[in-house]
Amino acid sequence: MNIDVDVMDREIVKLEKLAEQGDASAMFELGCMYEKGTTIDIKKAIEWYEKAADLDSRAAMHRLGEIYLKGQGVSQDIEKGIEWYEKATDLNSGYAMLMLGETYLKGQGVPQDYKKSKEWLKKALNLGNLSKNADFMRYVFEWPNGRKKL
Repeated sequence: MNIDVDVMDREIVKLEKLAEQGDASAMFELGCMYEKGTTIDIKKAIEWYEKAADLDSRAAMHRLGEIYLKGQGVSQDIEKGIEWYEKATDLNSGYAMLMLGETYLKGQGVPQDYKKSKEWLKKALNLGNLSKNADFMRYVFEWPNGRKKL
């Protein structure tokens, strides 16, 4: 797949103009382009995600949470990853609630905590719009094969 670099450069210039005008979506898109585009620069990606997050972009908070929690292109920082997900939950992000629930359920970088996991997963479930995650939620709350219920 050939990506026209000139087209990408023009798109970045266009997005930067919108971002300078306070467009959080443009800031988020710039973060994505620097994270996964033709010119990878995780530091710039994080800068743009943080700017978008400062304007309440839940999508940017999600990316920051994942980047830090999994150490994607940066040193893993579980505390910072959880902090970004928690900020997104303040904006009623079901996805962030689900990620926190899964993190505590599996003990990913944190002590395994079924109580915290259940709290976050129930909050996510109560928000609705998580149909694509219904199988995971069903697994957590039914615990087939004799596993401990939450």
